[in-house]
Amino acid sequence: MNERALRIVLPILVLALIIACWHAVVQIFAIPPFVLPGPGLVLATLIADGPLLWQSLLVTLTLTFQGFLLAAVGGIALALAAAACLAARLQISYPQPQSGESPCLPGSLQRLY
Repeated sequence: MNERALRIVLPILVLALIIACWHAVVQIFAIPPFVLPGPGLVLATLIADGPLLWQSLLVTLTLTFQGFLLAAVGGIALALAAAACLAARLQISYPQPQSGESPCLPGSLQRLY
């Protein structure tokens, strides 16, 4: 088998092995479906409730994107405000080391070394 075929076939085989192990664990240990449903039940539920699940996924992704957009706009606005205001820049900037201090270690750690 050439390398390209292996790059396609091996992930599919690993996925099939994981699903087979999942099914075997559920069957061998008789795990109730409300604790760990088997792969067959998950697939049947996905097919039966597909439209509702897609609708819920769309709502979730929309809310996630809106939250990300709101956070990005707020973060950029805050950064621009902080960059424009000298007092804010002085509050945000790192403290300058005193003479004789290492710029990499705070004073309390310098006493240890």
